[in-house]
Amino acid sequence: MAIIVQDSFTDVNGTPLASHTPEQGGAWTGDGIIISGNKATNVPGMTHINNISMPNNQYVKAEFYAQETNYNSVACSLIFRALDSLNYYEFLIQKVNATAVFAYPYKVVNGGRTLLAAAVGLDVTPSWVPVKAEVIGSAINLYVNNILVNTINDSTFSSGKVGLHQEYPSSSYATGITYIDNFEAGSIITPPSAPTNLTLACGI
Repeated sequence: MAIIVQDSFTDVNGTPLASHTPEQGGAWTGDGIIISGNKATNVPGMTHINNISMPNNQYVKAEFYAQETNYNSVACSLIFRALDSLNYYEFLIQKVNATAVFAYPYKVVNGGRTLLAAAVGLDVTPSWVPVKAEVIGSAINLYVNNILVNTINDSTFSSGKVGLHQEYPSSSYATGITYIDNFEAGSIITPPSAPTNLTLACGI
């Protein structure tokens, strides 16, 4: 694997993500997410794409933290093979209580979400939950807390960029804050296939 995008979100509090420069990679596009405490933090339903070209075989990973009195109302996502802010794969993590999450694999086409497989529930002990998505060809591997939770085959998007999404309802009962830190994305280098038509010749 080779790192292409890396961001620990180190910046002045209140800096919009679109005005922030990552340690490695392109500028962030989109509105809403800001820097707070050297982390990316949310406003309702905002998606940001990193504006650097990515190889077709790619990975994206980050760490997620939710601080919420009503956990079911907050979530964050890894975005990959994004054509734009309305067309991409999405790996959404929803915090359901202090020690558990649901993981949802989606594809988003023209802004509409389609669930690619059943949600997976997991108990997670760390406050910060590591999440990762890998895509090679049409195979998508999804990880939570370093555990493979889903393998999916889908060929809707064959290439695209990476990004992140954070959301919570803007209602009186929701007081949620989500944070993303240590964002990283890069290429997955696959070994070449072994030739199958070799003939061994020996000379004396």
